[in-house]
Amino acid sequence: MAKEEFDVKELQELNIPKYMKQYCKPAALKKASAAICFTDLKMNKASKKAEFIIVPFKKMPEAINVFKKIKAEKLHVLKKVTLISLDYDGKAKEMNAMQKKGGMGAEVLSTRAGAFFETNFQLKFKLSGAEETSDVASSTTEESTATKKGKKLTEVQKSKMKENIATMQAKIDEWTSKLGIS
Repeated sequence: MAKEEFDVKELQELNIPKYMKQYCKPAALKKASAAICFTDLKMNKASKKAEFIIVPFKKMPEAINVFKKIKAEKLHVLKKVTLISLDYDGKAKEMNAMQKKGGMGAEVLSTRAGAFFETNFQLKFKLSGAEETSDVASSTTEESTATKKGKKLTEVQKSKMKENIATMQAKIDEWTSKLGIS
């Protein structure tokens, strides 16, 4: 599991075998409820970039705080970092995950994490739908954020809002007619 005071720079100083020994113990991964995943992270100056790195956390709030720190301090390219929730299914020998935040595409995450878990732990990796993605993840992010943040809505959000307004207007009309209000 990740330490309370997780530091990406310390992680980058490790070589791959030391990283695996310190962060990727099978028991720790099975107990983890969240993790931060990196792709193409430069590890130990002498080695090449690591294709996929996962840092497990016992509690989601710890992982969220670390993710916010990575994002704020720009410690790694945001489209190559993501926060996921983890759930180990012992019967199916499967690691279930849901992407919570970050810019890494679901396809990249699924492919690289799948290979990582299969190779190192003989586990299948199953990725569920993403909850939220960062500004880096899609080109339409500015359109997909809420208007209260001063940004535009997507067409899907606009149509959903129109449906909700129409439903509310129908209810108002129904009640006004029942009450005899013109």
